[in-house]
Amino acid sequence: MAPRDPILGLNEQFAADTNPNKVNLGVGVYFDDNGKLPLLECVQAAEKAMMEKPTARGYLPIDGIAAYDNAVKALVFGADSEPVTSGRVATIQAIGGTGGLKVGADFLKKLNPNAKVLISDPSWENHRALFTNAGFEVESYPYYDAAKRGINFDGMLAALNAAPAGTIVVLHACCHNPTGYDITPAQWDQVVAAVKAKGLVPFLDMAYQGFGYGLKEDGAAVAKFVAAGLTFFVSTSFSKSFSLYGERVGALSVLCENKEEAARVLSPAQDRHPHQLQQPAHARRRRGGRSARQSRAARPLGEGAGRDARAHQGHAPGAGRRPEGRRREGRHELHHHPDRHVQLLGPHQGPDGAPAQRVRRVRHRHRPHVRGRAQQQEHRARLRFDRQSHLGDSNV
Repeated sequence: MAPRDPILGLNEQFAADTNPNKVNLGVGVYFDDNGKLPLLECVQAAEKAMMEKPTARGYLPIDGIAAYDNAVKALVFGADSEPVTSGRVATIQAIGGTGGLKVGADFLKKLNPNAKVLISDPSWENHRALFTNAGFEVESYPYYDAAKRGINFDGMLAALNAAPAGTIVVLHACCHNPTGYDITPAQWDQVVAAVKAKGLVPFLDMAYQGFGYGLKEDGAAVAKFVAAGLTFFVSTSFSKSFSLYGERVGALSVLCENKEEAARVLSPAQDRHPHQLQQPAHARRRRGGRSARQSRAARPLGEGAGRDARAHQGHAPGAGRRPEGRRREGRHELHHHPDRHVQLLGPHQGPDGAPAQRVRRVRHRHRPHVRGRAQQQEHRARLRFDRQSHLGDSNV
């Protein structure tokens, strides 16, 4: 069994501690003065509005909600800034700041697979894990001097000046995690100059904008890189800003040379995006109990009857008839979609007598994929029998 997470495990110990003067310095969650996780009034108002006027929840574009992406650009770069007005910023909605870092890391690995990555010492440990898992060699640059209880800026600057061109440098835009020590505006100028002179690739992580000195002040590092004429990456997280930790609200933005390059960046960046599946349109959870129908629809597709599986796929309104695009083939339902082909088996047994798998991918539009020659032959024979038994069915 894998060891328990050392950070999240502290929350359990904290909850069990009876000391009235205890302080939680574990996972990065912002609590109010009473030690409670706040629910912002604006979030409550938004949830109320969505409940009063519910809307359908179709799939989002790969880059997420356009209005959300535009709001991220305005917050990070400034609504009237030249990068935004000229269309030089490519932004993709991400599953939290971690998702933004992951998409950016995979994208950079595709563009420059031999680059090294520099992260601060110390840094948020997920920085190392994310870039290592993307295939990069990760090293550290000096940042915090524990003996002097301050920033080792000379060591940091020396490491940047010694890095080879193309090195990816992960920088904390504000509210450095985990030390809380930020470099000064004058020191940021030196960092920007070193990055530009050495041809490094800056990747800013901004998870606490507004928690330091203010939204504009905490975004000053971004403005300095813009003023220097550099192209760079920014991963943003709004878990703390919105107090929506479980909703995974984040984004990845890339400042490009021009509008055309931004459009080109979005295409390969989207190619690196599917590992996150689909962006959530709205992750609101009902606080009350659920009906039996809701409980069935919420099951994984491998559970429950075929009818429940079809309801989960979004075809519940047509339970009494086959919606357009669905074709009967024996006891199987074949759903044809532009981007995928899914075969839902019946609630009984499969071709080999074993319990039927509820969902199976279809390689060819008109032929289900069944592994093994013997299974294919048995499957074809059964389909021929089913067709002969249903010659009068116009939907065959």
